[in-house]
Amino acid sequence: MAMLTVLFIVFAVVVVAMGYLSRSNSSLACGQNLCLRNRSDGLAWAGLEHARAIIQSYRTTPLNESISISLPPYTLGADWYYDLNIYASEPNVSDPNNRICTYEVTSEAWYGTDERARSFLRADIRYWADDANGKAVFSSVRRQ
Repeated sequence: MAMLTVLFIVFAVVVVAMGYLSRSNSSLACGQNLCLRNRSDGLAWAGLEHARAIIQSYRTTPLNESISISLPPYTLGADWYYDLNIYASEPNVSDPNNRICTYEVTSEAWYGTDERARSFLRADIRYWADDANGKAVFSSVRRQ
């Protein structure tokens, strides 16, 4: 009888310990998913800043024609990728000199070939060619 009681207590302790291990593994997986998501968000934001730098580098390009730049996915580190697309809208008709242009930018970042963590940002960037440095600012940023 004493042996069965000890065996039952040991079995109960093992079951409780396995429950704690299972929950801690779930918590670790959730933490790793959050880390991957934050990294993909950061990479998508970096893509938006990259687009802003590209737009500012076209100081001599006439803003009255529509341009579209699609960059191939870049490999960053082990399995991080991002894709960046820049589309120029029509010039602002309220601007008589056509010196203000709005660009629609999409930045998509993901981890791995199976795209485990994915972040997609869409932004509007306004560009003022009258500024000596070619001022480009974000007018809106949306997550999809």
